Amino acid sequence: MRKLLRALLGITVPIALCLGVIYVAIPRPAEVESAAGLGDATELEGGAGTTLVGSPDGTWTATEGWVGYRVIEDYARLSDTVEGYGRTEAVSAGMVIDNLTVTSLQATADLTRLRSERDLRDRAIRVRYLETDTHPEAAFGLTEPVPLDPLPQPGVVTDFTVAGELELRGITRGVTVELQARWDGDDIHVVGSAPVRLSAFDIERPDIAAYVEVSDDAIFEFELTFTRD
Repeated sequence: MRKLLRALLGITVPIALCLGVIYVAIPRPAEVESAAGLGDATELEGGAGTTLVGSPDGTWTATEGWVGYRVIEDYARLSDTVEGYGRTEAVSAGMVIDNLTVTSLQATADLTRLRSERDLRDRAIRVRYLETDTHPEAAFGLTEPVPLDPLPQPGVVTDFTVAGELELRGITRGVTVELQARWDGDDIHVVGSAPVRLSAFDIERPDIAAYVEVSDDAIFEFELTFTRD
């Protein structure tokens, strides 16, 4: 029996590796950091304890951050599931706030630069599942304005639920994004996430019999810092 098991493993593991779809277990990543944890709030003119004079109205451009995904991987040999994730820092994003209302928020991410902790995972994602040679970018945009009422206070984290559209593999679907934002005068820090179904974007899920299966439920997430133009 042991010889038979060794023989079977000697066949199935190389096959999975050659297919480029084997997903390797990795340590669980940290959750998306709350906007409250993005460093100390900037000390704004007027000093602590005074009312901020001014407004976040204006045009803002992302100067740093990332966009990424999370999926749940179920390995036959493990008693628990594993979170697979990847992120790209190649992101361009802009936001317009007019009359204390976010009227536009657009973001584009370069999927060819998605990275996780495993090269095999990254290659499988790019070549087979996201097909980044054909669809190199993902895009997100608001579909409804977001009122900022009352006036945001510096250093205070505010929660929002916003409606938007996510474009992936040339397919656009509506998404509901849970956001946290913090305005620090010169910067606005934003973190957010939205549940998505891979099948909604015609993404084939890895499902290697008796080895690993990936859930259809995934998370689209991001963390961005915007600076006023």
